[in-house]
Amino acid sequence: MNKRHKHYETIVAWAEGKEIQFRAKPSDVWNDFKTWDAAPTFHSELQYRIKPEPDVVVELKAYFDGETWISCDPNLRLIFDGEDGRLIKAEVI
Repeated sequence: MNKRHKHYETIVAWAEGKEIQFRAKPSDVWNDFKTWDAAPTFHSELQYRIKPEPDVVVELKAYFDGETWISCDPNLRLIFDGEDGRLIKAEVI
């Protein structure tokens, strides 16, 4: 039986041109793998992942004058996590 490489999914993603990141196991900091570097070595002591999408910022423009909603300058900013889409911050601006 053939066993897949520990980093198989990330290797395939990198080969397809997706951005990847790596970190040493005790670290919380993910580092971007630079495209001008040589091919990644995919060491077993490092962790690799596909670089997550950045957070999504949505600014809403709305004002209620007592009778109707009127478009205006943004007055509400919602920030969603780029990885799982959950709301991580809401602020009135």
